[in-house]
Amino acid sequence: MRKINLIAIIILPVIFLTSCLNIEPVKVGTVQDFSIGKITSKDVTVFFTVPIENPNKFSFKITKVHLEISLGKQKAGLINKINKVVIPAHSKDVHKFETKINFSELGSDITQLAPLFMKNKANVKLKGYIKVRSFPISKKINVENESLIKLLKL
Repeated sequence: MRKINLIAIIILPVIFLTSCLNIEPVKVGTVQDFSIGKITSKDVTVFFTVPIENPNKFSFKITKVHLEISLGKQKAGLINKINKVVIPAHSKDVHKFETKINFSELGSDITQLAPLFMKNKANVKLKGYIKVRSFPISKKINVENESLIKLLKL
């Protein structure tokens, strides 16, 4: 009985305080820089920067990513790992991301994608979701974005 009371004393204030939060939408810009790191037969490491505006009173971190990426009309792979990024409260910053695009999960052949990597620009489409977390709130954000980006800096 004592354990139940202790749990109730902890959980009720958390529920009460989180129900009063006013969560404003986070604004995510388009990809600004995109560079290719290490390329293997299974995956490619890429780096990119994205401006993110967080008008909320709390920071959050990106905890999980599941995005299918297409270059041109060719499915390129699956983004399912990303470095941990913390988005501070009341911020308008450009954040750098590092991720691996996994080719093996979609069955893509990297040799079909090689001509796209040689071009200066490519139409990049992302479809899937991103999970963000700020204690004790977790939210799944659906993503469907298409943009023309510069692949290589000359």
